[in-house]
Amino acid sequence: MNVQRDRQFSSQVQGQCMPVRLEDFEVVMTLFAALHGYNTSLNDKFALAPDWREVFYDHFMHTVASASSLWLLAWIEAQPAGLLILEEHRDSPLFQHRKRVELVALYVDAVFRGTGLAQQLMQEAQKWAQTHGEISMQLYVTTQNERARAFYRRCGWYPVQEIWHMDIISDQRSLRNDSDTNVVEVITDKKGIF
Repeated sequence: MNVQRDRQFSSQVQGQCMPVRLEDFEVVMTLFAALHGYNTSLNDKFALAPDWREVFYDHFMHTVASASSLWLLAWIEAQPAGLLILEEHRDSPLFQHRKRVELVALYVDAVFRGTGLAQQLMQEAQKWAQTHGEISMQLYVTTQNERARAFYRRCGWYPVQEIWHMDIISDQRSLRNDSDTNVVEVITDKKGIF
């Protein structure tokens, strides 16, 4: 199948979504790295730690076969095309509504974007959440990732909380006395929110 050629004739490609097996780790890691590489290109606050592979491997080994998580790979013929990771989480007992399903990762390789594969993975996520008795899911999306935000809106997602960020960088902070008003200003670099 030549996906680029076939896109001219159909915007839909049927992928085969399969549960991740232990032997799929390298493929999963490659897709996860691509997802975070893209996110980092939008906002460097999402750069992975130097030892992320070891941390990711440990997490993978503890959760890939767990009933409280879903790891799926989407394949187009023999080519890995997409990744979906869902996990059940519990927030602090302070909150009444603390059990949730988090969409940890949804990624489609650039070659297969616009083919309907992301919608197919989202449908798999919804089916899994429903079969686990969940009534909602949540995710985190980089503010600058307009394409992903638009996709999630089309799928019925909506924001319920914002996380704001402010950099505290001591070498960019200076105190200045404004002699006309005797006001002390703090000048900081406040690079956007995520």
